[in-house]
Amino acid sequence: MMKFIAWVEYSGMMFCVSKTEDGFVCEKYIGGSKVHQAIKEVDSTEELERFLLSIPNAPQKYIHDLIERLKDS
Repeated sequence: MMKFIAWVEYSGMMFCVSKTEDGFVCEKYIGGSKVHQAIKEVDSTEELERFLLSIPNAPQKYIHDLIERLKDS
């Protein structure tokens, strides 16, 4: 089961971040449409943060705040 966590917006695309039993799933969307097979699964908040920040023009403050909220919950 996946639980929606957040949308992370980049220039020209977005990622839907969801929590799973084993970690997190990031699904890529462009123009409001899901990009099939553009899914990244990670096991920890640290990996999630590294992945989200690795994308060019990442919204760094938003990502750091999101990760802090996840660590606190």
